[in-house]
Formats: sequence, structure tokens, C-alpha cells
Amino acid sequence: LNTDESILRENWTELLPQKEKNLRAYQSSGTTGKRKFVYWGESYLDFLVRFLTKYLEKVYGLKRINKALVHGPYGWYQEEMSELVWRSGGYLYFIGIETEGLKKILEENPQKINEIMAPLINNTIRIVSKEKNLDLIRTAPELLEMLYEVFKNSNFKYILISGTSITPETYK
Repeated sequence: LNTDESILRENWTELLPQKEKNLRAYQSSGTTGKRKFVYWGESYLDFLVRFLTKYLEKVYGLKRINKALVHGPYGWYQEEMSELVWRSGGYLYFIGIETEGLKKILEENPQKINEIMAPLINNTIRIVSKEKNLDLIRTAPELLEMLYEVFKNSNFKYILISGTSITPETYK
């Protein structure tokens, strides 16, 4: 489905699904500009969580998430990760970050990254210093690099990177 982004930013109510149950209207992270709104339904959340569960088991051998630490934007991503961990019977540390306009700010002044990410970094340090048996950390490649010293001596078993900046080069 190809949709004009201006519709998602200005007229999202025109795209209201008619047959979906338990709709949620979530905003995008806003990193590239004015936030877009998209409707998500309960069936999509269920599909996504089942997919991620199977992916983590097949790729990592992870059958149950006992404890997870996740960085990311508030909204849909937070709900997706919360459901994934909760359905597994575990508990989640979610450290949210405000992302609206972030790419533009960092393009204009890359040195602001430390100031913007300070709360996330400080709370990650607090959690990692207390929680010795995290199963999963999900973060962005840039944050992984910034937190390398914090993570290198920790006990977590799996790391899942995500974010809009990921390319095949990221994995190399």
C-alpha cells in the first residue's frame, strides 16, 4: 500500500479502517518531520507479536523473554515490545526517547546528541548496574555504540537492533 505522507500527517481520519476491531491511532516517531498518524488494530498487533516471537526463537533460540531492556520512541513501538515481553511471561524496562524532529536537530548540530540522549543513557546505566540477567536488549545501532562501555561487561544474552537508519552496512 502506497500512501501520500501528507494524508498521514494532515488527513489520517480519511483512512479509518471499517472492519478492524480495537483500533488504536498511533503517531510516527516524527524523526523526519511532523508526526504521521496511522491506525493499528488488535489483529495486527497479534500478528506482529507472533511473528517476532517466532523470529526470536528461530534466529536466536530465545523461547522466553524473562527480562528485557528496550530503547525507542513512545507509542506503537512501545506497545509492540510490551506485548512481546508480557506474552512471553517476562517483564520489560522500556526507556523512551522523544524523537520528534531528531534527525533535523542532529543534522544541524551533531554535538547535541549527548545532551538529547543523556536521560536514556543515565537510565540505561542504572538498570544495567542493577539487573544482572537481562535476556534481551533492543536498541538502535547509534545507541549501541554510545553505550558500548556500559554493555560490554553486562550479562545480557541477546541484542536486537532496530531503527530507520539500519542498512546492510550496519551489520558489517
